[in-house]
Amino acid sequence: MVEVDVVLLTKNSAKPLFKKCLDSVYQNVPVRRLLVVDAFSSDETLDIVRSYPNVVVVQNRGNRAVARQIGIEEAETGWHLHVDSDVILSEGWFY
Repeated sequence: MVEVDVVLLTKNSAKPLFKKCLDSVYQNVPVRRLLVVDAFSSDETLDIVRSYPNVVVVQNRGNRAVARQIGIEEAETGWHLHVDSDVILSEGWFY
């Protein structure tokens, strides 16, 4: 079975779509680890992501390019997926 490390960049993402985004990722992708590169959120973002399994949080003050590079370097699977915190994947998206 294929496993995917999912990279998610965040900063104060705890809005109504955020939980729907995470639910859609876990329902549609065989997540090995959710790699959250967070720009030091001051809202409930990290509390929300930590309620999901297999989460790794890396905090970084760099720009989006630096955050994406960190996600790439942290990924250990043959495939990794970058998802924005306001994206909701369609049912069956991965398969």
